[in-house]
Amino acid sequence: CFQLESPAMRHLLRMLEARDLGDTIAAVALVRPGAAGTPATGGPSMKEIYCRRQRGLEPPVFAHPRLERVLGAAHGVMLYEEDVMGVAAAIAGLSLAEGDDLRRAISATRGDEELRALEAGFVAQATRTGVDEPAARAVWRDLTRFASYAFCKAHAAGYGTLGWQSAYLKTHFPAEYSVGILNHHA
Repeated sequence: CFQLESPAMRHLLRMLEARDLGDTIAAVALVRPGAAGTPATGGPSMKEIYCRRQRGLEPPVFAHPRLERVLGAAHGVMLYEEDVMGVAAAIAGLSLAEGDDLRRAISATRGDEELRALEAGFVAQATRTGVDEPAARAVWRDLTRFASYAFCKAHAAGYGTLGWQSAYLKTHFPAEYSVGILNHHA
């Protein structure tokens, strides 16, 4: 249950009004610094934006119409590493493998000069596919803020599922759960 018991996670689960396993998996991804960070435009964190959109308090917003196909299920918010790959494919016409290479390059970049070179290449490729430069730069800012601090969806799903199942057992079978913990931890 440790994935779900921290004060920050309990607060997030309440903000999200989590009701099912999918909400729990999203919450595990949302506590990562990338999703929890502030968007390029400033204002509330992507975590807060996701929660409001999930609850129907505000409509999803996309920096470019092509992103609706990629980020529609997540209400316009990048949650997982795979979202970086999908956004790069949708905006710059990269393959998913090239999008993953871009994600890794962003994560590995240590200097401003390297990052500016990556940005120039991304923006140039995006404009060749018909995306206007301001939209491409806005997407780039979100990619760079998010890409270094995200979970892959399988990782979030594994932790979310384990947390969900553990919380269920702890709630509905507390004695058995406690015996299991005591028997299997030094």
